Amino acid sequence: MQLSLYSLFISIVIAVPLGILLAKSKHPKIAAFILKMTSILQTIPGLALIALIVSMLVLLRKIVFLPATGVLPAIIVLSLYAILPILANTYYGKIGRAHV
Repeated sequence: MQLSLYSLFISIVIAVPLGILLAKSKHPKIAAFILKMTSILQTIPGLALIALIVSMLVLLRKIVFLPATGVLPAIIVLSLYAILPILANTYYGKIGRAHV
C-alpha cells in the first residue's frame, strides 16, 4: 500500500505541473512530442523496465549511494508507469479537448 502511495505521489508531483505547463505552452508540437515519449515509455514491459532501472541504479551506485534492489526500483517503475495517464488527462483536461 505504501509503495503505491509513494509512487502515485511522485507521479502526481511530476505529471500535473508538466501537464499544465504543456497546456499553456505556445508550442503544441513540444506537447505532442512529450506525450508521445511518455506513451512509448508505457509500452515497455514491466519486468524489462525493472531490469533497466536496477542496472541503471547499479551504475549510479558508483557515483551516489543508492540501493539497487528493494523498494527504490519498484517505486521508480510504478511512478514511470503512472505518469502517462496523469499527464495526458491533465493536458487534455486543461486544453478542453477529449483524449483520443
